[in-house]
Amino acid sequence: GYYTYYDELKALTDDEEWPELLDHLLISIEEQKNRPYFYEELLVAEQQWERLLHVCHEQHERIVEYGVDLQPFYPAEVEALFMSHLTEKSECVSNRSHYKSLASDLRVFKKLGYKERTQQLITLFKARYPKRSALHDELASI
Repeated sequence: GYYTYYDELKALTDDEEWPELLDHLLISIEEQKNRPYFYEELLVAEQQWERLLHVCHEQHERIVEYGVDLQPFYPAEVEALFMSHLTEKSECVSNRSHYKSLASDLRVFKKLGYKERTQQLITLFKARYPKRSALHDELASI
């Protein structure tokens, strides 16, 4: 796919010229209404952390996938984005599969080192939704 063209373009470009060409390429992608599927992969490959953080600010759910890449550089922002994402997601969950997905995202957050914040969210969700026993079951597995 298109990602192959990126590899070829990078291989054909001098190392000194690559940063400027990459910037032009990323700007042209960012100006598109619908970014290509490989945009985030390209940002990770090129260690464009600020741009990747911007993507996660636009789409909070992306922090689950890219938090591990961003956390060393932006720990406070990763924490805030996760908190926002998890709180938003908790407001929309309504069945066992949704609860499992929320629990999975909480595990990722915890694994990144935010154990105390994870526990605070679990306590909050249990208090906010006391009658959702299936949610409580999933939260107990974290």
